[in-house]
Amino acid sequence: AIEPGFWLAYYFRSATELGMGRSRDAIASAERAIALSGGSDEQRARLAVARATAGEADTARALLAQLEAGRRVRYVSPARIAWVHAALGAPDAALAWLRVAETEHDPELVYLHLRPEFTPLHPHPEFAALGRRLGLPAVVR
Repeated sequence: AIEPGFWLAYYFRSATELGMGRSRDAIASAERAIALSGGSDEQRARLAVARATAGEADTARALLAQLEAGRRVRYVSPARIAWVHAALGAPDAALAWLRVAETEHDPELVYLHLRPEFTPLHPHPEFAALGRRLGLPAVVR
């Protein structure tokens, strides 16, 4: 059972549900994590990915706009913004944000080849080149 007030449990639960293709469950878990965490940008990005995966592109874009606007007043991971663009089927925008992430030394890039949110970008040569520049092993398919 999940501790009802532990937002991090809902974070991992939403990631797992998203990976299992259970977008609706991932949405519910991410919304709970956002509520419990006081508005985590990471959870907002995960929620946007889940919404995009569920076919709710307009809602995902609205969450994406919040994340991008948030960068004017606080640190928001550009790699997490890339997650959302990738989920919305916009690889060029996702790769552009990954270039920003590289420039800013975003710690999220450590997980570049591990995060399922980046899977849609695996076929792109620029994605592979970024992994090589970061010294990461090649993606195994």
